[in-house]
Amino acid sequence: MQPKGGINDKNISGCASVITSGIVNSIPDDMFTNICPISTDGVFFILKAKKNNKWYILKGINHAYKNITLYEIILQREFEVGNQLSHNNITNTLYLDEVEGYGKVIVMEYIDGAALCRLFSRNSTPTQRKTKS
Repeated sequence: MQPKGGINDKNISGCASVITSGIVNSIPDDMFTNICPISTDGVFFILKAKKNNKWYILKGINHAYKNITLYEIILQREFEVGNQLSHNNITNTLYLDEVEGYGKVIVMEYIDGAALCRLFSRNSTPTQRKTKS
């Protein structure tokens, strides 16, 4: 049976804000802010976060799986492989970081664009998709 629970055993429904009661907290430039969940189910979570006015993707191990060595090895290996890849059609894996409240995460570049499911729903056949690109 798989353990239940997402990031820090709580469901995240929206973006974590850095503004409380209309006052902006003093945040160091090297901290991630505006953390929004993309996926929090399963072993790994994926978040979108901002640092120095630039968006990034963070991937880490959900709290319920933190103490399982296999998942730590998988995350480390994914970083090592991704960090060696360099291709225009693959998101760059930048570095590993320790983020308060989330633990060790892989930091990847964020590329804004349409989700494939939305792209495919607009252009119903492969021929139409090819001619419209």
